[in-house]
Amino acid sequence: MTISLKSKMTQPSPKKTNEQMDAEALKAALIEVLQERNAYHPDKVNWKDEETMEVSGLSHFAMHALVLKAEELGKKITFEKQTIIKIA
Repeated sequence: MTISLKSKMTQPSPKKTNEQMDAEALKAALIEVLQERNAYHPDKVNWKDEETMEVSGLSHFAMHALVLKAEELGKKITFEKQTIIKIA
């Protein structure tokens, strides 16, 4: 049996304007934040597509820094969490 729990929360940016950035510029800005915190390790990053970065082992501090950068750029942030429980 598998039990899946999902939750989602959307947070608008406190900034009134959303900086227009293409995917590459946003990607570079986020990588820069991780590099500043010595948290960017290319072997732990999997780019699923141009706009989806999957990271393993990212600290909560580094994740928070990414969220702050996105807010600074005026981006809307959505937090999605999924917990999967497998019972055998």
